[in-house]
Amino acid sequence: MLNRKMIVSMMAVSGMMLASQNAQAAIVFTGTDLDLLNVGGLDATSHFEGASGYIYEAIADSDANQFAAIGVQDAAGFAGFARGLDSGAFGALSTGSTIRVSAWFMSNPNDPITNVGGEDGMRFELLNTLEGDGLPGSPDLIFATPLSPVTTAPISTTGWTQKSLTLELNAVTHDLANLQEIRPVIVQSGGPGATGELFVDNLYVEVFSNLATANSTALPGSVPGGFDVPVAIDLGGDINGDGFVGIDDLNIILGQWNVQAPPPVAGPLISDFGSFALTGTYVDWDAGVFTSGANDFRVEATNLGGGFLDFASPLDASGATVLEITVDINAANLADEFNVVLIDGDGTERVIRFTDVTIGDDQTLQVALADFLQDNAPGSVAGLDVSDIRTFHIQGTFADNDLLDITFDNLQFLSTTVLEGDVNNDGFIGIDDLNAVLGTWNNGTPPTPASTVPEPATLALLSMGGLAVLRRRSA
Repeated sequence: MLNRKMIVSMMAVSGMMLASQNAQAAIVFTGTDLDLLNVGGLDATSHFEGASGYIYEAIADSDANQFAAIGVQDAAGFAGFARGLDSGAFGALSTGSTIRVSAWFMSNPNDPITNVGGEDGMRFELLNTLEGDGLPGSPDLIFATPLSPVTTAPISTTGWTQKSLTLELNAVTHDLANLQEIRPVIVQSGGPGATGELFVDNLYVEVFSNLATANSTALPGSVPGGFDVPVAIDLGGDINGDGFVGIDDLNIILGQWNVQAPPPVAGPLISDFGSFALTGTYVDWDAGVFTSGANDFRVEATNLGGGFLDFASPLDASGATVLEITVDINAANLADEFNVVLIDGDGTERVIRFTDVTIGDDQTLQVALADFLQDNAPGSVAGLDVSDIRTFHIQGTFADNDLLDITFDNLQFLSTTVLEGDVNNDGFIGIDDLNAVLGTWNNGTPPTPASTVPEPATLALLSMGGLAVLRRRSA
């Protein structure tokens, strides 16, 4: 879905363990490390996410332990999942019946949770219909418990911690006569400085005849399998991609010293938005959101949504490396980001996010195609085929009531010349690139056979580069 700070594999698996507890507990449903986010004895898992929140399943390197990861990258982000369960699976529920959810949690050691005590944790939602969509604020909601935080104290980054939440039912508050679905929810959402990933594994949902029995019954399940999450190593100076920052990378820099890349070359135009009309819209964006002008296209939306255009024939942007858009961020705008989604012939849906937008007219914004947010649908062939673009979307307003008011004027591909030694991607080989190599010098695993020995001139320049680093740091 996104660039990850750990090595993981996306998985899609199925199956569900159904186990009987002691006679005092009606049924135990589990979402184990084989199927935490997938269909099974519990109804289909529902994912929800917004702004910079995301959720995915991962497999750890060492012992194939599979788990869910919920991530947030800024204060506006939120993400989570819900496992809807048909209340009829328990038989008759009455006042005093008690439900319990438990799961194991851990903070990603390479991307730890930073909003400790913030909006993350577990809750129950009771619904009067078989909903299964997992979206917050369902119109069919009977009752929702307050969020029970997972990170009331710093959550471990080295081992799993089991947390639980219990709810005693009653006929009045919980409308047992009309109760159709019980939905345990696990969520993480943003707060001041919020970032990080919360790992979740081995979810259990139990029903007991009464609260006393629930309180006296040990939590089920064992600690999830271990794993070896690699320690993040900064290889920003590894220009030649051999896993080691050393003399070979330095020689690339020095061999291109003071080289300036040529200007970008304009690629295929996606749209100039003149007298523009979308093929379709979705969620809360409809015809009233748009104003189509002779040369531009204005979107004014107060809730999330999007629109798309299907091209009459495929767009060939072979060689393109950058997506560029010209916009007016109008004075009423409160949103700080929007998406452009590109879809190729085999169905890959690549989300490219323009962030940190500020009010002002005639702005030219660029995002490298390699710096995409996520692939919503990977397609049958990995990666986006820029030679076969079939559809594009505009999406925005990822937080409620954040007015998005943007006028789009031009959207096109660009082809740029990438210099091998341009570590910071500014189109010029100079002191900043040299410092990137020197700042990560000797990081990684040296290749075999040993790299070449620098010549005297190279050593002299290396000394000059070291002095440059010192000057920049003292500055």
